[in-house]
Amino acid sequence: MSHELDTSNGQYNVALRGGARTAWHGFGNEILPTDTLDDVQRKAGLLYTIQRAIVEFEREDGSRGAYDNKHVMYRDDTGAPLSVMSDGYCLVQPAEAIEFYRDLCEHFHYQMDTAGALRGGAVFWAMATTGHDLNINGDTIRGRVLFSSSADGSSATCAGFTSERVVCANTLAIAHQSAELIKVRHSTRFDADAAKRMLGFSRGLDDAWRTFSDQMRALYTARVDGKIAEEFFATILRPEKESKPSRYTSFAKGTAALPNPERAIRGLEDMRNSYTQAPGAMPGTAFGLVQAVTHYVDHVRGRDDDKRMTSAWFGQGATMKQRAMDAALAMAGIAA
Repeated sequence: MSHELDTSNGQYNVALRGGARTAWHGFGNEILPTDTLDDVQRKAGLLYTIQRAIVEFEREDGSRGAYDNKHVMYRDDTGAPLSVMSDGYCLVQPAEAIEFYRDLCEHFHYQMDTAGALRGGAVFWAMATTGHDLNINGDTIRGRVLFSSSADGSSATCAGFTSERVVCANTLAIAHQSAELIKVRHSTRFDADAAKRMLGFSRGLDDAWRTFSDQMRALYTARVDGKIAEEFFATILRPEKESKPSRYTSFAKGTAALPNPERAIRGLEDMRNSYTQAPGAMPGTAFGLVQAVTHYVDHVRGRDDDKRMTSAWFGQGATMKQRAMDAALAMAGIAA
């Protein structure tokens, strides 16, 4: 069954395969085993191209002028505007999100399982499974590759390895060659082949996945008590420049000094709930701490699905998850 979802920020489309539907609450167009990449592109609503036009304006006297170094980015299929950007903004087209995977699916047998567009088509992405799986206490974590770009300046063009925990659809970047993602700003043209070389796709994901698996297993065996968990969540929620050990335990009492104290207290409570009550929760372990943060960012934080997903993959949410991973590894004495 096909669904189109409307959010307060505009329509978004998505196509998914099997278990990937969990993150979208059953919505979306299903990707079948027989579907080609062209089928995926159609089902994900990525058949449009992004065009640009000079910004024009009308003066009070009725005469018209043009703002030559500003362009409107718009969809060719609907004519809907997506953004106003500088004339030097280097566009990546939605079709490139699918084409990025063509040789990876052919040579490494990756399988496209999620693709879509947010913000009415201004942000688009595609994901594929790599065939690498990890079992933690009977729970599966899958290796994936993420590609994304935007036409509104909200994110750079990104490509890299990530992971998804099947039971709860939590996502976490996999550090590879000292970078969790390749990010190319829109002031530079994106070269897919160069990005793949930088990420080491020619060697596959084996080394990065082996390191990631060892880290996850070590976090699972690292035990933590309730006080450590509270300090951990308080540190992750506090702005990075203020995240100091001496201020861990004063977080709850010191929120009045933060820009949004009510939001900070609510975030702390939500993380506690994710730690003890989220699907697949593993309280008492450093692994459970990381999973609580990823669940909070992916499924709780933010006002709507559109903003939550954008932040979780490309924005402050992604940064928060990486900080949680780094802090948990350091706390458990595990090499990053």
